[in-house]
Amino acid sequence: MSIKKQMQKANSNITPGLFIYAGGFAPLGGIEAFLADLSQAVANAGVRVELLAWDRRSKLLQVMRKAGVRTYCSPWRWGNR
Repeated sequence: MSIKKQMQKANSNITPGLFIYAGGFAPLGGIEAFLADLSQAVANAGVRVELLAWDRRSKLLQVMRKAGVRTYCSPWRWGNR
C-alpha cells in the first residue's frame, strides 16, 4: 500500500514531511541527482518536501520546484572550497 493511501486510511491530522539540507547544489553531481530523484518521488507520494541549498541556478532545483518541492536558497555560501 502506498504512503499516500496509508495516510488517507489513517485519517490522521499529522502531516509527514521531509526536509533536506543540501548545502551547495552543484550543477550536476551524484548526490544532487539522487536528492532530486528522492524528493520528487516523495513529493509524488503526497509528502511535503522542502530543501535548503545555496545555489539558485541549478537546473535540478528548477525541476524539483516544478514537482512541488519547496526550495529555500540562501545567499550565504559557507564551508570550504
